[in-house]
Amino acid sequence: MNENKSKPEKRGIQRLPSVLLEQLLCTRQKLKAAKPVEKSVRTWSTEAIENLRGCLDSTDWDIFKTNNNNLDDYADAVTSYISFCEETCISTRAVYKFNNCKPWFSAELGKLRTNKEEAYRSGDRDAYKRAKYALNKAVKTAKRRYKVELEQRFSTNDCSSIWRGRQTITNYKLKPDQVTFVSSPAALKLLSVLAELITANG
Repeated sequence: MNENKSKPEKRGIQRLPSVLLEQLLCTRQKLKAAKPVEKSVRTWSTEAIENLRGCLDSTDWDIFKTNNNNLDDYADAVTSYISFCEETCISTRAVYKFNNCKPWFSAELGKLRTNKEEAYRSGDRDAYKRAKYALNKAVKTAKRRYKVELEQRFSTNDCSSIWRGRQTITNYKLKPDQVTFVSSPAALKLLSVLAELITANG
């Protein structure tokens, strides 16, 4: 046996200095940095709309006029009653918005992705290829549609829509709890190691 045989070269993550490895382990994924936000969304089916229409048609609206002399009280009573009818007739469902969700990603794309995963688990290669092709085509279409929408925002003179577009593009958020800060000693240590690597290589 040759004892002078060179050791195998470290590859990938093993070549990184220990400080960089420590920093990588401290960094959290964007998906895990914040919990998903749960929102309740109303499902406006044709049956629910018909029920709401029947509820509003059978209402005696003169009751609100006789009981409220003030216009503000009358408007408040009517809007509160309409909101009550909506809550009664139209069902709600929970929707979860994840932190890494793209603005162009829709429920249709979610169904196509689920179909692709089911085809992969089933082992049918042809079905998997078809599902993968359909998903890729739908993603390209959604991205193209979103690009056109952003370009239209910038072409109009509406300042609020332009600002919303800039916030979306730059991922600007006002909430500070969604940003994970690294402690300053670890950051200084990382910067010093990076400076040493740059000076050694450059």
